[in-house]
Amino acid sequence: EGTKRRYSVTEVGNNVYIDDYAHHPTAIKYVIEATRVKYPGKKIVAVFKPDRYSRGARFAVEFARAMDLADYPYFCPFPENAVKEEGIDIDIYDIAKNLPEDFRYILKIYGDGKEKEKVEKKIKEYGLDKKIILMGARKFEEIQQAYKDADMFIMPSLRETSGNVLLEAMAHKLPIIGIDMSFEHQLKEIDCGIFVNPNLEKEKIIENFCNAIVQLSTNNDYRKFLGENGYRYVNEELTWDKKNKIIYREKTNEKK
Repeated sequence: EGTKRRYSVTEVGNNVYIDDYAHHPTAIKYVIEATRVKYPGKKIVAVFKPDRYSRGARFAVEFARAMDLADYPYFCPFPENAVKEEGIDIDIYDIAKNLPEDFRYILKIYGDGKEKEKVEKKIKEYGLDKKIILMGARKFEEIQQAYKDADMFIMPSLRETSGNVLLEAMAHKLPIIGIDMSFEHQLKEIDCGIFVNPNLEKEKIIENFCNAIVQLSTNNDYRKFLGENGYRYVNEELTWDKKNKIIYREKTNEKK
């Protein structure tokens, strides 16, 4: 039976159905990777049907990690005829709970530019079209809602390191992940985000950005702490009252 179910392909309209007796995590990994190569651009819905309780218990973490390679992983309960060895008491949730936490992240990129096609190509190449969404240019109201829905604001540009977007993000209690230079270097002093050293090799800068994103994604208290610092700075230091006092003081000093 297993031989007959090795990568059996059925195409119905635009949908492709693949049946494979992948009874080991490594086999599942190979099936998903092969499908990604054979059908680029298509979203992969993987359905895992366990066969033996002992195998599920032994490879619970590995099965979940292999299934995480799909865009939409689903887990079926153990069938009634599944071999259940004595002393093993698990169910499908003991496998599914090992899906990596980062499975739930979504990165939304706002704005348009000449790099759009290159970014789209990279997203498809790495199979990230479920997790990275290009939002394009949006209306003011939509941007404000995006700030409210987000958990952090990421500014990876080496050339554009200032601007109202940073202050807007801070006004919505969002911690910043950016480059330690220019205006963002000043923001570093108020402890409102994580700012990466730009004077490093490209690979190291990318690695530090990734580490910062993971750190804020997995530490709610620290993320909230940074967001509150930025919010307090914007609302206490960047007010019209403060600005008027500075202008008044400058003009008064000119007359003396």
